[in-house]
Amino acid sequence: MGGARGPIPMESIDDPPVEQQGALGLSIWPKGFKGRFGFGASAQFGSGVHIRNFDGQLITWTFGATARVRTTFGPFGFELGAGPGVRLAQLDGTATLSNAVPPMTVAVHHGPSVLPALDVVGVVDVSLGQHITVGVVVDGSVHSFQDYTLNRALPLLETPLVDCLVGLRLSVGID
Repeated sequence: MGGARGPIPMESIDDPPVEQQGALGLSIWPKGFKGRFGFGASAQFGSGVHIRNFDGQLITWTFGATARVRTTFGPFGFELGAGPGVRLAQLDGTATLSNAVPPMTVAVHHGPSVLPALDVVGVVDVSLGQHITVGVVVDGSVHSFQDYTLNRALPLLETPLVDCLVGLRLSVGID
């Protein structure tokens, strides 16, 4: 799966305002539930985002496990899932304190921070054959608020409580 993660606070992040993301996932649909109930696991990883007034970047990884329900109407499938997750975030680089006398450059290293999260996923897809589907996925992660500051005086970044990955998914089923 590939897509873009957002929202990212526009005032803190240099262009582009969303982060390119990739994800790998695995889902299991036990035959006893006839493809209507299953379990999934996923790992998301990003390219990182650059922050204004800071020579470095914020990189995040998200891991989740979900219980899922699925229904189909002809070739179209609809899937919803939710479960626990964890978000890892790391901020590395250097910042210049222009308000210090004399101005100074300081190395910054936050993380990796480990945050518990709630992972929620929704998929709309179309079947291209017996075991192949292509669709749109929206994967949300609700986690605690993060506030990165330098020396408790220079705010670098505030992250939102919700991250959202919107992307395309290719699924290949194996019996």
